[in-house]
Amino acid sequence: DDSIRVANPKFGSDYCKEFRMFKAQAVVPESPLPFDTKGFQYQPFMTMIMQGDFFALGLSADDSRFNELFGAYLYAYAEQCAADPKTRPADFVEMTNLQCVEKGVTKTYYRNGTFSESAPYCTQWKDVPSGYFADPQLWEVKKTLDQRFLDDTYKYMFAAIKGSDLPYRGPRLGDFKKIAETAALRAQEMRTLIERNGCDAPGLMRFQENLRLYGQNMPFGIRPNGNLEPAVPIPRPGAKYEDPDITAFLEELIKGEARTWQVNKYILQSVAGAQVRARDEAGRPRELTARYGYGGLGGARTAEVRVTFVEGYPECLYFSDHPQTCRSPDKMLVARYVHGYFSPQSLVTAVPAPDAGVDEQRQKEREIAAQNRRNRREALR
Repeated sequence: DDSIRVANPKFGSDYCKEFRMFKAQAVVPESPLPFDTKGFQYQPFMTMIMQGDFFALGLSADDSRFNELFGAYLYAYAEQCAADPKTRPADFVEMTNLQCVEKGVTKTYYRNGTFSESAPYCTQWKDVPSGYFADPQLWEVKKTLDQRFLDDTYKYMFAAIKGSDLPYRGPRLGDFKKIAETAALRAQEMRTLIERNGCDAPGLMRFQENLRLYGQNMPFGIRPNGNLEPAVPIPRPGAKYEDPDITAFLEELIKGEARTWQVNKYILQSVAGAQVRARDEAGRPRELTARYGYGGLGGARTAEVRVTFVEGYPECLYFSDHPQTCRSPDKMLVARYVHGYFSPQSLVTAVPAPDAGVDEQRQKEREIAAQNRRNRREALR
């Protein structure tokens, strides 16, 4: 749409969360389907989902906030549109909730043979019927999203929010009261969205389908013209496709994902053996693989990453420790990839060769500054 998305720009002493710059003649396509989101806090998110504008969304499908929004929509639709068995579609399925069925107690052992017991934690969970019904395709996506968060951090976080006797034992996440209030706002906005637009409204159905596609990690959704197509074709019409520097691209992808790792640390510049394992009919990569190094409790080790593509767009990262779990690639990196930043020519321009004279001058300046600091310390003595 000829726009440029800018995140966290600063104006004087103030920060703007996000804004977009448009060419004077640019026209942002709008869907002909009516869809009322006026006044919502999450209006930008809802509008971009509705328009299939996944390219501009900064909220990853891996983010717990997206999972909450997705769940809020399912339960709001269930309450308002699927509660009556007489009007509920026959193929709708009953959703479930996680419930703790067995608890354990953490024990700390000491050298003298004694031990102390701390608060309980859950050792076994099960799915229990919720009494709410959902479209089976949407519910399958919700279960996949939940699976990404089924470690203790996610379970204990929601146990704490719901006031359970199971304490939260994961990383510090901030004020649980504020988290609960934010979740309640999302739920209320989804209920109001459905009230305004109607259960079977074409606009709401488009939003729902694009929400499902985004939850599946599709890099683009149904566009305003009704087509499921990428916002920027790869390669551009009339151009021949050429492979980017896949090693440089994978380096950045893994670095972006590694920021969320709790224990392991990615070893920079460790990508090796990068190769295209499969291509589509246009010659674009369908799958990339490579090895990389990381450090953890067991020392330095090697693992493998696999990247899948849709219509030339990066879709999912799969790491060898969780080979079936799709991780969303960083949206800003995808934007750079799509616009050719990782072509060999662009990388040469973006990373110029170091200037030996400049480096030498900087070294001299650092040495002078260090000497000045030593002189000041001596004078104080």
